[in-house]
Amino acid sequence: MAIHKAVCVTLLLCLMLPLVTSNLFKVRSETGHVCILLDIDFRILLTASRDGERVGDLLVSDARVQATGNCSRSKRSIKLEFLGGEVLKFEFDIQGESVMLSKEFTFNPQSTFANLCPYTPLVIFKDPQVANLGELGTSYKCLAKESSSYSEIRGLESICSYTVDVDVMSVRAQAFFVKHSEFSAPNECKLPVQKNWARILVGGVALCFLLAGVVTSVCLHVVCKRNSCIWVEKIPSLDQRQINSL
Repeated sequence: MAIHKAVCVTLLLCLMLPLVTSNLFKVRSETGHVCILLDIDFRILLTASRDGERVGDLLVSDARVQATGNCSRSKRSIKLEFLGGEVLKFEFDIQGESVMLSKEFTFNPQSTFANLCPYTPLVIFKDPQVANLGELGTSYKCLAKESSSYSEIRGLESICSYTVDVDVMSVRAQAFFVKHSEFSAPNECKLPVQKNWARILVGGVALCFLLAGVVTSVCLHVVCKRNSCIWVEKIPSLDQRQINSL
């Protein structure tokens, strides 16, 4: 019975996990040459609020995502269009010897949040973070999760407000000097520093043993006289090696 309950709980948690989009997208030039490669795992959550109260949210579906873009000389872009008309745009721009990446998200509230708010034209949100993808001729690779709340840059609705939260689980991208439709050598992002819990645990255990040794070396002298005892505690001083080990 307990096993069945555990299985049910596991399945429920799996069903509650947000959808993650994972696809390799390509943009081709007029000659058929691949000019942009984008392999990305991401999740987009939209939220609508009216008069300060949350009235709707949507996890953007990854069904039938279409990719379009351009292969201009120094500024290239790829647009991912979702089933509900939402668009996530990646724009690659050459600055000096580096490639910079900016992102925008556009959607129509009337399609995404029908009947929740009065008529609103397209709203555009922009990622405040502009990423440096590294030198020209290399690809960009990052396996660290990055979360960002996009800022609204154009919206005419005062009654309703919207938020766009994008989680990028991993990404590999290249927009210039793509050869044979394959990624070049990667310029990898710096992963967040993770604590080595194994080392911390071993160090903690060693410290406990050391302290236990010090405590057990304490000399207790007992002087008893008839009905009373006087406890005298003497703690030996630590030598230099023990102090250094602490």
